[in-house]
Amino acid sequence: MVTCFINDYARNVRFLYRSTIRVWTGPSEFFELVRTTNHLGIALGLQVLRWLLHSGVTTAHFVVVNPPAMFPVPFDLDLGLYRSWEVWGFFPFGLGMLGLIAWVTWRVGRRRAGRPMSLAKTAEVVSLAWFAPWLPTFLTDNLLLSAGWAIPVVIVPAHTVVVGLEVWMTAVGLQQVFGLSRGPAWRISLAGGLIFMALAGAVIR
Repeated sequence: MVTCFINDYARNVRFLYRSTIRVWTGPSEFFELVRTTNHLGIALGLQVLRWLLHSGVTTAHFVVVNPPAMFPVPFDLDLGLYRSWEVWGFFPFGLGMLGLIAWVTWRVGRRRAGRPMSLAKTAEVVSLAWFAPWLPTFLTDNLLLSAGWAIPVVIVPAHTVVVGLEVWMTAVGLQQVFGLSRGPAWRISLAGGLIFMALAGAVIR
């Protein structure tokens, strides 16, 4: 029993390493591993970690530093008050955005997939694809905030690039795991990126 626990722990640690570091050197190889194994719990856990860190650290840092708003604050609300609401609200909102992207990806992609495409497996692929590209921004966002450079002309282009990487990673995952051809995989992944940018842009200040 102890041996099984140790083996499972070691296997999960290796998968975490592959999903955050090695994925950059071989995304196709990584998603081929995802196709033949089940790591839904880890994938969803990474998204929980992402939005906890974003809400509890990055957004809270925005409240403390209070840089200029990315976009106008709705209803002429006080910027500091609005951002304090973001601290509490962005965790469920972020998970909801990723859930919506996974659902849209599954609804559209299953008709074009060359292999069975369940909602659970789609959520696993999307959750993994939308984690590794985000990781560096957790550090850079907080460094920019500390340096006084968290301004729209810097933050918006940087995060647009990150969303582009997440779209690319999703497209690779859809091709490897579900057998979608390149065109549909990219179009579906791009739709997910546009959903994210529209919803995040409507809320983040």
